[in-house]
Amino acid sequence: MLALAFEFSPNIVPPTDHSGISASNKPTKEFPTECDCAVRIAKEIHAMEDVDARLLREPELRAKLLEDKASLLESAGFDRAAYVQWVRAGEITLNQCK
Repeated sequence: MLALAFEFSPNIVPPTDHSGISASNKPTKEFPTECDCAVRIAKEIHAMEDVDARLLREPELRAKLLEDKASLLESAGFDRAAYVQWVRAGEITLNQCK
């Protein structure tokens, strides 16, 4: 079971220029109500996806991500082959999930 808690504390005070250099007079922001925020979060959470399950279902995507990450790390001076070996040694396969 998963339990999530969110607290919203909006900053509703506009910025103030105490030096007097800025002539900007920004109005106080209007923020959504707690109910609006709760509905939005529920919709966004509903749209979330289990990345591990997707990568198990789509081996082509998993391979592309591995290659992309390996290329990025190699460009930063890491040993590409060692990284790929490390990832493959710890990968969960579809057979392990059954």
